[in-house]
Amino acid sequence: MNNGVIVADVDPDSPAAKAGLHEGDVIQAYDNILVRDYRQLNRAVTLAVGKSMTLQFWRRGRQSTVVVPVIEWPQELWESNRSQTVKPPRFSRLEDFGMELADVNDEMQKKFPMSLLARGPIVTSVTHDSAASAAKLNPGDVILKVQTDDVHTVAELEQHLMKLRDRGERNALILVRGEQGKRWSTLLLQL
Repeated sequence: MNNGVIVADVDPDSPAAKAGLHEGDVIQAYDNILVRDYRQLNRAVTLAVGKSMTLQFWRRGRQSTVVVPVIEWPQELWESNRSQTVKPPRFSRLEDFGMELADVNDEMQKKFPMSLLARGPIVTSVTHDSAASAAKLNPGDVILKVQTDDVHTVAELEQHLMKLRDRGERNALILVRGEQGKRWSTLLLQL
């Protein structure tokens, strides 16, 4: 088995539970399309609301298939960012994301050779269990873009992130250059 996503939890009243899916099942395909990662499956489920999906999964050495009706997740489970009960954003400055950054200079280029390949804020440290660590940022990574906008300095990065946060966005898509090349990552902006 080289593909699939592991089911981490199944709500007891959900269509998935009623169809027979269990925690630990490995969903390998939906509607005969192989699952590469959880993001692909999440997108497919989002697009299938109001329809049914045929899921092929593996459990204890056996493959099975179930048909699951896809319903929209009940909104009362989520607190609207427009409601009066919303707390102020947790992230009010860059350090709140669990990372420290620096602008490119001679000292940073010696310490982080990756910065020679790209121009942008350099991640100098990442706190464990933070928004930055969840985004898989590492010391030495260079942040190149927020959404589609280039960022060249720490101040520009902070300005773009806070603008998105203030608009009510929950996440920011960032383009990062690291040791393995360029990659897009999602940075949590609000809880």
